[in-house]
Amino acid sequence: CSVHRLDPGVACQRPGQGVLPASRADHQSAVRGPHMGEGNGILYPGITRALSGKELRMAQLPRVGDTFGRYRIDDRIGQGGMGVVFGATDLSFERRVALKVVSAALGDSPEFQRRFEREASLLARLSSPHVIDIFDFGVQDGCPYIATQFIGGGDLGGLLQARGAMPPRLAAQVCAQVADALHDAHRAGVVHRDVKPSNVLLRDPDTLDLHAYLCDFGIARTEADGLTVPGSVTGTWSYLSPECGKGASGSPSSDIYALGCLLWATLTGAPPFRGSDVEIAIAHQEAPIPQLAGADEFTRQVNTVLNRSLAKDPRRR
Repeated sequence: CSVHRLDPGVACQRPGQGVLPASRADHQSAVRGPHMGEGNGILYPGITRALSGKELRMAQLPRVGDTFGRYRIDDRIGQGGMGVVFGATDLSFERRVALKVVSAALGDSPEFQRRFEREASLLARLSSPHVIDIFDFGVQDGCPYIATQFIGGGDLGGLLQARGAMPPRLAAQVCAQVADALHDAHRAGVVHRDVKPSNVLLRDPDTLDLHAYLCDFGIARTEADGLTVPGSVTGTWSYLSPECGKGASGSPSSDIYALGCLLWATLTGAPPFRGSDVEIAIAHQEAPIPQLAGADEFTRQVNTVLNRSLAKDPRRR
């Protein structure tokens, strides 16, 4: 099923230069699906006020069947450390939306305030057929919320887990659409920093004409936002570029590397490297670039793409 995930997007602090963390840096919540990006320091009226005082701490999250502003809460489709994502009906337009309502427990965190405020801003600035649309944001009953496009086909990670590797040309089609989404994001000055199968939504996984949407901009950043902790590791190890695994900031080039990992996963059913977090991080830095077996033209072209996108040196991607 389609589930809209909440991901805290917290950076993992490196113990020291050249030392990899022993604990998991993949901060995945138990809920799968899209998480919209998170603010760039622009303060929206009412959000900071609600996030910083007793109003938020005392606020109660809505329940299924409640009316929340102009939204009717239909079902709960995701829950994580930041709050709850509901399937809801926008009563003004009679349309299905994904409604993210934030937990009151996070109200005292200035870092969270900045990230949540950036969420609406990042999505609003991106114009792309392959990035989910934002419809509305604000504060209702003391709870900040964001309403976005609802994608009913589930995510690519769930599809790969259920069905295994995709047919090669279908895999190429999906990854090309994700590449288009990244191109539009990079042109707007936004680096995603967590491209992976669970952050790719599919409109209808049972058709040969797949339409993919890149989602979860929860740890995305712009050149000016300054929210990344120096020396920290942010992202998901299986899709993390060698330089980001050493604590470098995310860049368009690191997004391309993650897209190369995504291409490999769609073609094989698994990420390019497996093992513990430390083993995966070392493999990204030192292991040979994986290649598909075969001598046909399509395989040769895919291997060329893999060689370029998974280059260890970001300048060669």
